[in-house]
Amino acid sequence: MTRADIIRKQAQTVAKLHEQGVYYFQNQQYNKARQCFQDACNIFPEEPQLLNALALALLNTAEFEEAKINYEKAIKFSKGRPSIELLDQYGFLLTHIGAKKEAIKIYEKIVGLNPNFLKGWVKLGDLYVFEHNELK
Repeated sequence: MTRADIIRKQAQTVAKLHEQGVYYFQNQQYNKARQCFQDACNIFPEEPQLLNALALALLNTAEFEEAKINYEKAIKFSKGRPSIELLDQYGFLLTHIGAKKEAIKIYEKIVGLNPNFLKGWVKLGDLYVFEHNELK
């Protein structure tokens, strides 16, 4: 078996795992989805889409620290241009775990990348209001 054959087989396996993970996720079977995405990440550990899917499953199983680690990896491996969706999900997690200052930086980055992303402005505004109220 050639190297190309091995890579092709791995890609097929990862595609099946991703498809299964999405199915489980859509049916709110987050632990099964997490396992599928984890198995896929074990094969391609630097694939941002897989890391994002794993992080989202981890978020839904309340494994927040692991989700944070995987979101950060997904952003790192996004070749300098993570998607707005990925950044938004990461910002949501940061807000959820109480890392408001980090979340503000993420939402500032989001609206800097896409000033028309209304949801980013709303979340950023909410975080600014929360931060202002905490200072009182």
